[in-house]
Amino acid sequence: MLNMKNDYLIVIGASAGGIQAITRLISFFPEDFKGVILIVLHLSPAYESHLPEILQRHTSLPVHNPNEIEEIVPGHIYIAPPNIHMSLIDGKVILRHGPKINHSRPAIDVLFYSAALYYGPLTIGIILSGLLDDGSAGLLAIKKCKGITIAQDPQEADFPDMPKNAIKAGIVDYTLTLNKIYPLIQKIINSHHSNTFTLF
Repeated sequence: MLNMKNDYLIVIGASAGGIQAITRLISFFPEDFKGVILIVLHLSPAYESHLPEILQRHTSLPVHNPNEIEEIVPGHIYIAPPNIHMSLIDGKVILRHGPKINHSRPAIDVLFYSAALYYGPLTIGIILSGLLDDGSAGLLAIKKCKGITIAQDPQEADFPDMPKNAIKAGIVDYTLTLNKIYPLIQKIINSHHSNTFTLF
């Protein structure tokens, strides 16, 4: 279970162009990473998802779709299955069908809202390539709860709408290319342990 005093929760949202972005991003995380990573990617429910297997080829961290209710474990990557929302409650991943939000199921905002509510300042929210604006409201919730918000540089994203809309809303702390996101996360974690981190 996540240590609420020390372990960070990394929540990632992506849509079109997201598989490539997520694959590259997680490849930077070392095998001894102690935080928890949860990912929502908009996928068609018409096809069986092989996303966990695809991502597992690029990381030594365990990658899997969670069960309907599952306690999160540090050092693991959890992927929302197609056509079902993924949220967090008291250290557990919860899967539920529910109505579409932002025309999407799973919706990025659902995950981000719950992360902000239960993990507050230990939450790092990341928006990657995608169309429209799912995730922007969730990033705002993370920011209001004193978490850190990051957007992929729109110039790098295959589909820049989602990061661009979040940036326009003024809710993004850092706009970075994929290769610079993990070094920032590590800096945040290290500084949290030594109580020296400042945003800017």
